[in-house]
Order: sequence, then structure tokens, then C-alpha cells
Amino acid sequence: MNAVIEAVESKPDVITDRSKVPSVTGGLPLLGNAMQLARDPGKFFYDAYRENGPVFQTNIMGKKWLALAGPESAKLMGSAEGKTCLRSKEVWEGVSKEFGAKYSLVAVDGDIHKRLRKAFQPSFAKGAMRGHYPAVIAVTDDEIDERWESGKEVSVVWAFQRMATHQLGFLSNDHVPSGYEEDIRIAVRNMIMVRAIKIWPEFMAHTPSYKRSRAVLHDIGQKLIDRYHERKANGFEGRRTLIDDAMEMHEADPELLPASDIIQVVVSPYVAGLDTVANTIGSMLYEVLACPEALEGIHKEVDALFAKDEIGEEDLTPKEMPTLHRAMLETLRLHPIAPLAMRVANTDFVYEGVQVKEGELVYMGYTVCHYMEEFFPNPMKFDIHRPVEQYKIPGAFTPYSRGPHTCLGKTLAEMQMMLTMARLFYKLDMSLPEGYVFKKQTFPTPGPNKHFKVIVNGRRH
Repeated sequence: MNAVIEAVESKPDVITDRSKVPSVTGGLPLLGNAMQLARDPGKFFYDAYRENGPVFQTNIMGKKWLALAGPESAKLMGSAEGKTCLRSKEVWEGVSKEFGAKYSLVAVDGDIHKRLRKAFQPSFAKGAMRGHYPAVIAVTDDEIDERWESGKEVSVVWAFQRMATHQLGFLSNDHVPSGYEEDIRIAVRNMIMVRAIKIWPEFMAHTPSYKRSRAVLHDIGQKLIDRYHERKANGFEGRRTLIDDAMEMHEADPELLPASDIIQVVVSPYVAGLDTVANTIGSMLYEVLACPEALEGIHKEVDALFAKDEIGEEDLTPKEMPTLHRAMLETLRLHPIAPLAMRVANTDFVYEGVQVKEGELVYMGYTVCHYMEEFFPNPMKFDIHRPVEQYKIPGAFTPYSRGPHTCLGKTLAEMQMMLTMARLFYKLDMSLPEGYVFKKQTFPTPGPNKHFKVIVNGRRH
């Protein structure tokens, strides 16, 4: 009997009987709380937290899952204790297996995770854009010119997914995957839905369309490896990219990064960033167009920005672009791309008076704080005048998860989103269809549903 269990059993105030842990109400026969979770996971966890406190049970398709929610869970994930007692292996290892990989940054913990994260941090940080702003703008402009036609309604989610795919391909590997956008989208969606979130049944990982799309994604990775060897033979012409980091790491330490893992690494920006960027800026576009004050302020900022001869990251700071930056923060708060995380207990531990058992999968509802009056007065309002200090309260603002698995590419994603939206608002005069009511999709990641459209009234520049 380990020390944690002994300590739990010796304290009468620790709840070890799950029948005494409150359960979320309002479920349906057979489905349980699945439909509530699917409609809006952020609201579901907020309501459950207010009703039950920081620990409660959910019923998903007849299976009971323990949920740890609120500022308490955010603090746990970011603490030394959380680092010790939570792991992510079982949640994400299925995605690694789709690539035939041994390790994955999101599916390993401890020393291996720390070493991989340190090695790839430069490729996923905002510095990866440094010196390449004109090229990213050119990629963005190509998409605007092709997909955002004046006088037409644009399907926002697909347009942004395509744009994000091209931007991520250029930034990570100097390769724009033209013609393969739909395959990348299908491969990423099915992997996450079947192997990570486990919402879709197993057969969805064996459909002809998914197998074809996965093969295309694998082929993109293999072509990048082949191109690396060609560049190496020619003295490495061109700029350094993620494939260079991956291949050099493999050559230096094949045990840490085996050959089997390289393809997964070089296509990982699509898996990690495609929906993250596209869904966030899709939600941001809605919020700004629905707020005339924000739109007016952003137009002034972007007109001044693109009047400059050269643009760099120093021009996209909160000081230089306050309205655009606040709009991004409010979008990340109201529409977090990762409103919850799944983790597995690495050991027995006690959380807010409830025993969590080793090997148990738990939901971490850390974005509950985003909707709490205690942290953000009038929390459901998109408020570009909200004091920045509110976002800095410990545990209050957690759009990128917390702890060892905090999003490695968050600074790059924010710079990409700022530049993309600056360019879009600079070039286009847009509006929402009359009477439009914002509707969300939840899986594989939350964001506007596929029916969200905007009207391109004309060109501003």
C-alpha cells in the first residue's frame, strides 16, 4: 500500500466513495451529458462548476468521468504537484501510432518531453516569423485574392483553414501544400476525433477517405525529408526550417528522435495549428464585425501599420495595435480553442478533498475562469476596454492549457493571428449577414460552425 493511499485512508474528510461526489444533472438516457458537452464545453463546465464545485462527475455515453474544474484546476496544472500527478500519454498516444512514431511531444512526459520541447521550441516560437513577414503577407494576400471575392459571401471556416494551412506550411517548412488542403483537414480531423478525443468510433480511422488523406499527409512529410537530403548535398541553400531541426536532432540523438518519428514532427504544425488558428480568427472575425467600435479602431491601426515601408513583430505589439490585440485576447477568452484537457492520474492524489486514483482519466476544466464574474466582470461581453490586469490574475486566463504541456507554439500562433487579421481588415470591407446569430461547432476544436459566412462588400485597399 503506497503512502498516498495510506494518507487518504487515515483522513476521514477525504472522499473515497464516488457515490458521494456530485454528478452533473440534466443528461439524457444513454447519452448522459454528451449533448450538453457537445453543444458548448466551456458553458457546460462553467455551469457544472457553479452547481457542484471544483470536483464533479460527468456521464458521457454511460461512462462516468471525473472532472476537476475552475481556478483550482488551472492552478493544479501549473503547479509542481500537477506536473508530478498528471500525465498525457494515454490521451495522445493513439495519434502517434497513426504515424508509427515512438514518441510525440504531446504524448510523453518527464525528461523526454522536456528535451523534445527544448529542441523544437525555436521552430514553434514567434521568432520563426522573424525576417519573413513580407512572405507571410504575400501568402495571405494570395488567399484573400483567390477566396474573398468582392460582392460575395465567403464561407469563413474553410477559407481560414486553407489560409492557415498555407501559412503554417510556409513558416514551418518553407513549403505551401497547394492542392492538399482538404486531405490535411480530413487527416487531422479524424486523428483527433478517433485517437485523441475518442468521440468518433474506431471505423472512422479506417475509411477510404481517411486512409487516403493520411497517406497524403505522410507523403508530404516524406517529401520534406527527401528535400532536406537534397539541400544538404547542395550546401543547405535557403532558410533553416523545422525539417532541419528534426533531421539534425535525429542524426545527433537517434534514440531521442528515431527515424520513425520524423514525419510526425515535420507535419505536426498542421495537427497542432490548423484548427487552432482558423477557428480562433474565425471567432475573432465575428466578434469584431459585431462590434462597430472595435472595427473602427482596428481599421485605424491597420491603415497606419501598412503605411510603413517594413513590418516586423515590433509593429504588432499591444502598444502599437491595442484594439486588435484586445480583440484577440477577448476572442481567446470567450472562445478558447482548448476549453478543457484530458489527463491521466500518474499517481493517487487528493484534490479538493476527493481521492483521484492512479490510472484514472480526468477532465481538466481550466477555462471555467474565463466566464467567472470574480475574474472578468460582465464575463459574456466582448469588451475591448477590459483592463489587461484581469488576464494576468493567476489561473484566470488559460487559452493554451497549462503546465508542461502548455501550447509550445502560442507566441507564433498569436503573431500569425495578429498579422492575418490585420491584413484582412486592411484589405477588405466586410459585414455580417443581416440577422446572423453566431453558432458554434465543438469538435474537433471549438469555433464557428461551417455555415458561418461574411459578406465582402468591397476592397479597402
